[in-house]
Amino acid sequence: MPVNFKNEDISIFKKAIDYKIAGNSIEKNAYFVLYNFNLFKTYNKIDFFTKNKMQVSTGKIKLLEIVRLKIIFNEYIFFNHWSLNYFHWFTEVLPKIYHVSTAAKKVISVYIPNWLYKVDFICKSLSLLPNIKICICNKTALFLNAKICDLQVSSGNYNDIFIKQLFDSITPKIKKLSDTKYKGIFIYRKPEEKRSVTNYEAFSAVLNKYDILSVDFSRYSWEEQISYVTGTNLLIGIHGAGLTNMLFMKENSNVLELRRKDDGHNNCYFSLATTLKHKYWYQLCDVDDYSIDTQKNNFHIDVFHFEKILVEIFKK
Repeated sequence: MPVNFKNEDISIFKKAIDYKIAGNSIEKNAYFVLYNFNLFKTYNKIDFFTKNKMQVSTGKIKLLEIVRLKIIFNEYIFFNHWSLNYFHWFTEVLPKIYHVSTAAKKVISVYIPNWLYKVDFICKSLSLLPNIKICICNKTALFLNAKICDLQVSSGNYNDIFIKQLFDSITPKIKKLSDTKYKGIFIYRKPEEKRSVTNYEAFSAVLNKYDILSVDFSRYSWEEQISYVTGTNLLIGIHGAGLTNMLFMKENSNVLELRRKDDGHNNCYFSLATTLKHKYWYQLCDVDDYSIDTQKNNFHIDVFHFEKILVEIFKK
């Protein structure tokens, strides 16, 4: 449970608290999968043809691409249309690749388009995994007897073993750029971006009072981001992918999530903090427009309530 949990907030966390992991990982096989690696630079154009059902993609694959098919036998498909997202990469894709590569006890092939492999955090995190061979594939491929690893958890929920083993393995290998220590890090978002703080001037005054550094992660390389979070035991942020970096913090660190006050759906960071054995704190906040999604809103922070939570965190 959150450290500062209040009984009246049970509806916010109930789904996450009640969630049960289905079991250990399983391997699924598809007879053949037509997979377009480069269509619109997304992974949402996938055709699965299996014995029991067919899911047809919404995009059309050109005849020329069919003629130039690359044939791939008995290999894994690890990606989907969420794979480019920082949170989904580190909590879903990378754990699958790590699990398969360590369980196989041999080198496995990871097929990936060049444009995706050039993404900073993807290329560098893959380089930390054992027993993998990167295979660049920039065109439509036909996977015969394709293999798909299912970790048996829905997005935003985690199998403790897979997450812990992966990050215990790779975190010490990440190039350390600084030994600087920070009392706390707030994940800053620009005013023109969604999920920014509308009363940032008053909010930043409280941050400064407690020597909490405001950092715009988008300005830094992946290793620089990790250097910031490994240098603190307090990470603060509005619901967003930057909170994923709690994965690289020492166990028993503090995570304070600024949440929309009526949002009982987006519990992925509460669940992740629980999995990592961090101390999870929360503050429920007002947003600009309750008729639209959390991801498209800006947040107003009650600075007096925020300061009270900081006092409690530093007391402990």
